[in-house]
Amino acid sequence: MNWRGSLLVATPRLADPRFVGTVLLICEHSRDGALGLVLNRSSDLGVDEALPEWVDVVTAPPVVFIGGPVQPEIAIALADAAHAPEPLESLDAGLAVLDDLEGIPQRLRIYSGYAGWGPGQLEDEVEERSWWVIEAQPEDLFSDAPADLRRTVLRRQRDDSALFAFYPPLPGLN
Repeated sequence: MNWRGSLLVATPRLADPRFVGTVLLICEHSRDGALGLVLNRSSDLGVDEALPEWVDVVTAPPVVFIGGPVQPEIAIALADAAHAPEPLESLDAGLAVLDDLEGIPQRLRIYSGYAGWGPGQLEDEVEERSWWVIEAQPEDLFSDAPADLRRTVLRRQRDDSALFAFYPPLPGLN
């Protein structure tokens, strides 16, 4: 099984507070581990402050997103590969990771850091029911309402995970 290009949606069983309520895009997945980006956590840092040369090409909202806890000092640009002529890396989901602005894509977001898993770690977490693995839709990746992405993704499911669309990420705080 290869989940590259799929979404991971945190279930209520997920114990790691860094990922409660998150939706991640799996950018890389192999027997050596996995790498993903949290899609629904924006920061207060504007792209105009962090990478001013990119501010005119980012998809709204024009902020740096928190891609995950690993290497938060690096910036990752995730773009629509159809309009990125020579990406640093192309992803199966029709996306690209860019390292410059040549051939400006239609949609682009900047992420600080990423999420990472060692060999077998992600598979174990899915087996423990910490994550739902869900097929990504193009509109998920550059959602106009990233804070509502978890609810949006779960509502369209045809299994029991849809029941959790309105379930609070931290029910004990309810």
